[in-house]
Amino acid sequence: MKKINILIYAILGMFLGSACNDEDRLSPTEGLEMTYTLPQGNHDYDTRIVDWNKRCGFFILYEFEPKDIYWGQTSWQEAIEKDGEWSWGFISEPADQDYAGKQVELLEDYLFKYYPDSTLQRFMPLKFLLCSKLQYSQPLASVPIVDIPLFSSIDMIAMNYGNKEIDNMNEHAASLLKDTLNVELLWHAMDVGKLQIDEAFTQLSAYGDYVSNSTMYSLGFINGNAQIATPITDFKYYIQAIVTTPFDVLNTETGAGDYTYRGILHPSKDVNNMINRKYNLVIDYFKTMYNVDLQKIGNAVM
Repeated sequence: MKKINILIYAILGMFLGSACNDEDRLSPTEGLEMTYTLPQGNHDYDTRIVDWNKRCGFFILYEFEPKDIYWGQTSWQEAIEKDGEWSWGFISEPADQDYAGKQVELLEDYLFKYYPDSTLQRFMPLKFLLCSKLQYSQPLASVPIVDIPLFSSIDMIAMNYGNKEIDNMNEHAASLLKDTLNVELLWHAMDVGKLQIDEAFTQLSAYGDYVSNSTMYSLGFINGNAQIATPITDFKYYIQAIVTTPFDVLNTETGAGDYTYRGILHPSKDVNNMINRKYNLVIDYFKTMYNVDLQKIGNAVM
């Protein structure tokens, strides 16, 4: 059983962007009217890319312009190197086409298969960019440039691993990528209003007060994170907990000092049965509204 690294998803939450649905037909950002032509090549995997576009409206691209990945509606998000120093931002390169097909397979196996076409059409952004390099530059950090699995912006999600390293992905890395892809898609959809919060969920807890590790479980919260609780962050953390954690791990008894998602459904943490009630609401809501079984995603081992 894997231990969930909550920090990874907290960091990824900074990069959430926009999505598109069947009511607001998929379209590029205003001011950047772009069109994309498929297929981009004559590889075997181009047929699958074209099929996803016809079924759900989004574009999987392994050839793209800098503006496709760095334009963030209000700012240019590319890291710039000058005199050996890098600015804040992102560094990317398009996928090696010898490995882009394997990226498409990962998307199909780790993400797309869990959602009906109607839900993918609603939640997916306009384009999914396949990269051979994806890095985040943070000049004041102890590690100034780090590899990242995903990066989201206003109308796209970009994914790393379009290189030979995809052949060396072990079970832990594969499971973490599955978790990250699903959290990214769902948080992304929430941030742009394509995924609504269940109204019944918001009625179970009081919001607006500081949530600490010592009080959060008794109040029905599963992530203190030194912040004021809001319905949006609360709902996001429940989504994250479910799609990244097997059901048996959620029900495992834990000892004092464990503030991961492990055991949040066990009475050792859920002392007032509040977490179970909210968990069931989230599960039922996604099944009813979107025909998605979130716990099936959490239970999957890659």
